[in-house]
Amino acid sequence: MDKYSWIIRFERRDGTEEKELYFDDEDSAREKFSCYDEPENAEIYTQIELVRMDWYRRTEDVLDGISF
Repeated sequence: MDKYSWIIRFERRDGTEEKELYFDDEDSAREKFSCYDEPENAEIYTQIELVRMDWYRRTEDVLDGISF
């Protein structure tokens, strides 16, 4: 298992379960994350975060976020 994974985490406005997308490299995660910085996403989400998960230490670091 790789030491790190990158996660895009979506907090939905309607309170239903969070959605998460997992990536094996930061560049791919950041590229996809940038696609969600659009005004129409405010209708669905309250927040979208880019997180780095360290599987060895079992910790998460928030790298970037969008709040609507």
